[in-house]
Amino acid sequence: MPNNLSYFEIDHPLMADLPQEPAIFINIAPGSTVQSSILIKNVSPYDLDVNLSNVLPDGWNVVFKGAVSKIHLNALSSITLPFEIKTSKNADKEEYNISLGLNYTENEETMVIKKIKIIMAPAGLEPVNAGAAKNESYWSPPQRFNGQLVVFTGPEKLLCFTAKAAYKPSQPFTWQLTDNMQRTVASGVIPKEKLEEFVTVSVPETGLYNLLYSSNFFMVKIEKPAFYGYWSQEYRPLILFGGKTKLYFYVPADSKNFEISGINGGQDEPAKVTIIAPDGKIAFEHDGQWLENKWYNVPVDKNYVGKIWTININAVEDLKFKMRGDVVPCLSPDPAAVLMKH
Repeated sequence: MPNNLSYFEIDHPLMADLPQEPAIFINIAPGSTVQSSILIKNVSPYDLDVNLSNVLPDGWNVVFKGAVSKIHLNALSSITLPFEIKTSKNADKEEYNISLGLNYTENEETMVIKKIKIIMAPAGLEPVNAGAAKNESYWSPPQRFNGQLVVFTGPEKLLCFTAKAAYKPSQPFTWQLTDNMQRTVASGVIPKEKLEEFVTVSVPETGLYNLLYSSNFFMVKIEKPAFYGYWSQEYRPLILFGGKTKLYFYVPADSKNFEISGINGGQDEPAKVTIIAPDGKIAFEHDGQWLENKWYNVPVDKNYVGKIWTININAVEDLKFKMRGDVVPCLSPDPAAVLMKH
């Protein structure tokens, strides 16, 4: 008999799992669809009728396979239920939170809630000074595993880049270029024997593109376009491997503060990070260990909003660096290359 189950007979008769906990989807373009699934389990000796619900931002929609709003689960059984999240074309925030609810009674105490975070694709970025001329091309600081560049193409509508091994032995460099709707424009691999040879890609129109890449220990160089930065957002960190580097970023006109965080490789791998305001004074400095989920607040003087700031990083080895809050978390090797948000 369905739902013939007292809340006190078994504490958690209904269970659910997402493919990843917490479920985080990144680089999602407004108006696009996210696909996933949820594993729903009935661990009781009774059949259950389970109602499906959700809490969504305005203009968003969740559709379970078959457009169902209720499922029947036999005793001691489970089902994997695919679903789609349709984002709003008007989504203008950096991140959104969604809740999926499952319940076999009308009592809120028996509700199982699974949370999903949607991180939107970088949008609305443009050069701080579109007339600025970049004097030279720069190798990125040594990076590890993977990374992402945000580039703003000009009238030439070209991306020209290469990579090299930061440490031996070298490995192939795998890359993918997407537009701002996260549609693939081109992809490829630079084999070991052709590292440091430039790859040129024509893009369909002027605007913002994302270059995603992976290797083991590597450095990247952008020849064209002139405006770009290494993404260092909370869910798209800049993964560095040793060395000293100076980078530049933009603090918006309405900023009051922002936060930075990092994860270093252990007690023997400290890192020093110094953030310098436009007047040349140190706004923040931390030298030592960087612990996961430890965020440092950087206050912003009202006289230095809407300007380019500097960051110096000196890492012994591993440092996964990220920024959040009222800042554009896009680090450029040249102040003339810096991107700002509308």
